[in-house]
Amino acid sequence: KEEEKEEEKEEKINSSSHATSQSIDTQKSTSDLFQGTKDPKIHQSDRRENKDVKKRLGRLRPLIYVYDLAEFSSQILQYSHAAGICSWRLIDSAAKVSVWGNTLYDTETLFHEMLLSSRHRTFDPGEADFFYVPTYECCLLYPVANWGEQPFFAATATGNRVYQATHMYQAVLRRLKQDFPFWNRTQGADHIFLTFHDEGACYLPEELYRNSVVLTSWGRMDLEHESNTAYTADNYSDTHPELDHVAWRRIMAGHPCYNPVKDLVLPSHKNPRLYPYSALNGFPPMKRDILLYAKGNMGVYRLPHYSRGLRLKLLTLSIKHQWDKKFSIYVMERARIKDYEKDTLDNPYSHQLARSKFC
Repeated sequence: KEEEKEEEKEEKINSSSHATSQSIDTQKSTSDLFQGTKDPKIHQSDRRENKDVKKRLGRLRPLIYVYDLAEFSSQILQYSHAAGICSWRLIDSAAKVSVWGNTLYDTETLFHEMLLSSRHRTFDPGEADFFYVPTYECCLLYPVANWGEQPFFAATATGNRVYQATHMYQAVLRRLKQDFPFWNRTQGADHIFLTFHDEGACYLPEELYRNSVVLTSWGRMDLEHESNTAYTADNYSDTHPELDHVAWRRIMAGHPCYNPVKDLVLPSHKNPRLYPYSALNGFPPMKRDILLYAKGNMGVYRLPHYSRGLRLKLLTLSIKHQWDKKFSIYVMERARIKDYEKDTLDNPYSHQLARSKFC
């Protein structure tokens, strides 16, 4: 019995020694990674051993590492003055259900949350194919900017919101370069940003935009561009002296708002309940008897340069030349068209979209 006890004691010592050695190796490799090792290798033997396990778990390429940069995302949410803004869903605690939000800009919180629970997500930056950088720019611009005193990334009393956004991205870039090795390895070529406010990526810092993948809501491709917003607080061509426009321009000039070689244009966030007649919601596909359908804010009550004047021009031409009768093209501000199945429907907008070849 004494010999057995001695053997057990020896096994425990060996096991403890092995665990300590393994822990030291793990700490060392992790430390190397965050000190900017060019080709980091964390637990390579473990990865090979667990390859089959990971395959069974259903992990998908590309693997995406999601940064935890609270000061540019979740902390900004704290300054929102209303629960229904900045978040793609609300929690109804009484009914114990999630309720969809209905703001166009909620894509940034929705996409972030989708990635956090995605099968593409990896917690190991050493094996990541891409790095997602969550930034809540839309929430910063509305409702935080002009409503609260913090957070401000640039001092100005002019009320220009996108001036704040440009400097927020400058702060993000500094953080990525100073505190992590991943941006510096590729100059951001494997980093993903989502910019979903009105003029998309137009006012991003050029250094940040140059190589990174940008998911945006606007596909404007001209290299030399000026702001075309009809909302003056978001004018990135504003020359107010307090903005130091020359320095601001120097930061963001030299890139288009969208580069089809590396960027993607995504649709804005909308509540799926607005589309009951969509085949994606289980409704049977309908005959596509409408060639082109555009209904919404056509700029009738906006400043002349709203949407660069294109919506109002299309509306005027479609009425003048009767595009609806000649080509089944409907461009409308508030008008209705005859529905496919019957004259009145609970949701004619969704019904008309489902009948359209182009929207």
